[in-house]
Amino acid sequence: MKTLARVLLLIAALGFAPIAQAIPTFLFGDANLDGVVDFQDANLITSIIATPSPGEPTGLEADINADGIVTEADLDDFFEAYSFVSGVPVATALVDLNFDGVNDADDYATLLANQSLASTAFTDGNLFIDGVIDPSDIGVYLARGGVVPEPHAFLLLLVGVLLAHARPHA
Repeated sequence: MKTLARVLLLIAALGFAPIAQAIPTFLFGDANLDGVVDFQDANLITSIIATPSPGEPTGLEADINADGIVTEADLDDFFEAYSFVSGVPVATALVDLNFDGVNDADDYATLLANQSLASTAFTDGNLFIDGVIDPSDIGVYLARGGVVPEPHAFLLLLVGVLLAHARPHA
């Protein structure tokens, strides 16, 4: 396959423009093929892993490592690509739920606020990749070095989360 690509590039370099236009471009880590490596790609990959469709080859664009199946290895490769593109260290990206480039209390607050939520999205806190935000996701967050606020700040954060959920929604 690499030889074919090199031949096509050589032919294109010699002035055969239609062939150059036929060569697809691919941004490593761009699972949804929108030209950007971002949170949407992470959400797509976790969604495919959390809700497998037996017998259906769906989501192969999210098969970052091109092994024919979308797995946690593709998510790992995504975070490597995201780290390279964004400059955010992989260790931070693995717990940075809001993709602001910082491992902080906001990420932990998101995880707490979404407890019991049925979601496949990484940005909602689906770190265990099972489709439900629950204590197993907190365990993954902590194992990856996620920041937990100091006790006093944690209590304030918890009160804020509880008040936000207790407030009537319009």
